[in-house]
Amino acid sequence: MENTLISFVSQPRFKRVVLTEICWIGEVIFGFVIKSGYFELDVCVGCALIDLFAKGFRDLVSAKKVFDKMPERNSVTWTLLITRYAQLGYHEDGIELFLSMLLCGFMPDRFTLSSVVSACAELGFVSVGQQLHSWVIKSGLCLDVCVGCSLVDMYAKCATTTNEPMEDARKVFQRMPHHNVMSWTAIITGHVQSGGLDRTAIELYCKMITQGDVLPNHITYSSLLKACASLSNLEVACMPDAGSMEDAQMAFEVLVDKNLISHNAILEGYAKNASLGKAFNMFNQFEETTGVVDSFTFASLLSASASVGAIGKGEEIHARCGDIEAAARVFSRMEQRNVISWTSIVTSFAKHGMATRALETFHQMLNAGMKPNEVTYIAVLSACSHVGMVVDLLGRSGSLEKALDLIKSMPFKADALVWRTLLGACQVHGNTELGRLAAKMIIGQDPDDPAAYILLSNLYASKGQWEEVVKIRKTMKERNLVKEAGCSWVEAENQTHKFYVGDTCHPRTHEIYKELHQLVMDIKKLGYVPDTGFVLHDMDEKEKEGYLVQHSEKIAVAFGLISMSKTKP
Repeated sequence: MENTLISFVSQPRFKRVVLTEICWIGEVIFGFVIKSGYFELDVCVGCALIDLFAKGFRDLVSAKKVFDKMPERNSVTWTLLITRYAQLGYHEDGIELFLSMLLCGFMPDRFTLSSVVSACAELGFVSVGQQLHSWVIKSGLCLDVCVGCSLVDMYAKCATTTNEPMEDARKVFQRMPHHNVMSWTAIITGHVQSGGLDRTAIELYCKMITQGDVLPNHITYSSLLKACASLSNLEVACMPDAGSMEDAQMAFEVLVDKNLISHNAILEGYAKNASLGKAFNMFNQFEETTGVVDSFTFASLLSASASVGAIGKGEEIHARCGDIEAAARVFSRMEQRNVISWTSIVTSFAKHGMATRALETFHQMLNAGMKPNEVTYIAVLSACSHVGMVVDLLGRSGSLEKALDLIKSMPFKADALVWRTLLGACQVHGNTELGRLAAKMIIGQDPDDPAAYILLSNLYASKGQWEEVVKIRKTMKERNLVKEAGCSWVEAENQTHKFYVGDTCHPRTHEIYKELHQLVMDIKKLGYVPDTGFVLHDMDEKEKEGYLVQHSEKIAVAFGLISMSKTKP
């Protein structure tokens, strides 16, 4: 009987019932406090009531009413309400309350400042955060670990607004006299969230465990594993994003407590590896056993379906992959839109070549008061390129010198992506001199980027400068730089089939190449002439023509033709 009771008490459902019962009792006590007059006599009673409504019922309106009616307040009372506003996601209200606190003559302490700085971090209010930083220094609280962690987090989350991402966060971190697991985790997480700084995050972790007597926690490991996954380096981590799904599945199976997050992680891994069937199997198992899914679950499945063109699968979860009008209807019916939903629809129009609609939607986004991010701008530029507009698209239009002048005149330092765009244009238009310059700038900023070497190698190959190609390939081999192989997918018979260049691993390889050969014969009769200029290998024309047939996309199409009904699009 005793063991049964202990087992029942440990269940989450029982804990929720008990919490509800305690809150109900709190309401009864609240009535008693008002009637007995204790509310007017003791500040601590008022603070307890604020916590009852804020933490117990998540009712900030009632908590604020209690606060407003308190005959006496102190810094602790103000800080308590500000903290509760921040914890429940009402960051702007928390900042406004902080300003009222100052106007009423109360001085903030380290807990107040930590909460308000955290609110600035969530809202991206870097200028307000910098003013608070000045206050921290003047108040002598810059040595406090709690305040320091909040500042590091704030500068990290606002890093995209500065020319040197994470520089301010690093300065705050380095000036802290003492570090704990929170400060280390804040700086590591900041580097991971900033994008492109995953290797630095791993280096910081190594310093954390070797130089400081600090043990990582689950948040540290979570950020670290994201960094490893982004680097796609199996020597560093065996994660779904790193491409080792067998190991990821084993790690998932041994988990004692599988929750929504762990299920989503393994599902996302399969989705990113284009294992659409396994992703949906995981989804079905999860839904049957727990019945709980969230927006992230559906987003992963939708993304996977879209990436492999799986209309059938996409329709199962409501979105129609490749059906832009359906996507537009879904967007128009959304009651609440954020920068992600706006960017998604702009990107969708751009990818479908609907430049005018993409730009119109972008202007609607601006008129709605929504601030675009870097992904939005990339989508808009992509839309412009489809209709020949010249912006950073000068390279695409062949105006390479003008593109270079634009890069030099930019008010900020051009990153590797900008130079990579120019290098790609140099390859298309055969400008070796500018290509060398662009490659040099890319390698200077990111020496481990294989794309720069590949693009430059292709540029030399298109000009027939095979000795230069050999040199670049040798350098890549010495530096252990490998470009990820391109591949194509096609969905047939409720299964996704993946193909690489010259792929011969599929069970129906013989039939696929037979179909390809017949297709080439048929289209040649219609006037098709193979363009071997894009084959960047030192071989004769006949070999180049054969190489063109081995493109992964052509193999996928041929497989689709032999495995699907003729009426299927």
